[in-house]
Amino acid sequence: DEVLSSNELTGLYQRLSRKHSVVYTIHQPAHSEHFNFSLNPSLAAHSKQLDRYFGNVRSVNKELAQLRAIKQPAELTALRAAIKVTTDTLADIQRNMESYTHEYQLEADISHGFRRKGAKGHAYDPIVAAGINACTLHYCDNTAPIKSKQLVLVDVGARKNGYAADITRTYVRGKATQRQSEVHAALVNAQKQIIAMLGPGVSIEEYQKSVDQVMYDTLVSVGLKVGDEQETVRTYMPHAISHGLGIDPHDSLGGPRTFQAGMVLTVEPGIYIPKEKMGLRIEDDILITESGRTNLSGSLSTDL
Repeated sequence: DEVLSSNELTGLYQRLSRKHSVVYTIHQPAHSEHFNFSLNPSLAAHSKQLDRYFGNVRSVNKELAQLRAIKQPAELTALRAAIKVTTDTLADIQRNMESYTHEYQLEADISHGFRRKGAKGHAYDPIVAAGINACTLHYCDNTAPIKSKQLVLVDVGARKNGYAADITRTYVRGKATQRQSEVHAALVNAQKQIIAMLGPGVSIEEYQKSVDQVMYDTLVSVGLKVGDEQETVRTYMPHAISHGLGIDPHDSLGGPRTFQAGMVLTVEPGIYIPKEKMGLRIEDDILITESGRTNLSGSLSTDL
């Protein structure tokens, strides 16, 4: 509610340092040297300034992440709004799949749908990946043609009221082949099993182990196996199963050992088969409740 100039801060620090030896602040994020963008230098500059006046400067980054991980009612309202814009737009896209001959046409209609439905726009760069393009995890060129009987992986999320949705569906232009249908059905079943594991008090470590077992069994069931369980899963699903969701599309959960009521996270199993020129992913946004879990994007069909 109050904004101070840098000159005013100096005087404030001097007065506060006479009464307090410890100060809490927000430091630069961990591993920021690996980010592919430059951070605002003010964080580092102010941290150095604090060091000059206070004997003990402590970071509250972890505590803030833990607070952000548990969503308040107003936050859940904002998240539900962003998710509804996204699911409604994707439902429109699925109905019109036959009309798209290029990835960029599909992206354009998604952008139009988000804005028309009142969202700020995209929460992150949209992914519209046809055929083998879906095997590139963060593909975002969105320029290639879409051929008949080709799978199209669509990973998008609207931003509304400051909060992000993050939803993925895999669609097909035309009629799916038997192989496409087989792999997709196996993935849908795997996601249902994984979502059913979630709830308050569930160990995150045990969740990951159970996810790997489900994905291994799923991959073997569609004829995909390379070495042991870990090698097979990492070969055909080389990404994490879940991440936090909120203000950022990849929100921190604050490093907990167990899931807690109020957390919102994604569940996004995928199967990527470059030699068959197809990649599939299904991603939903899940709220951990006091008694279990709620699929906030569950109203959107997972059908091809």
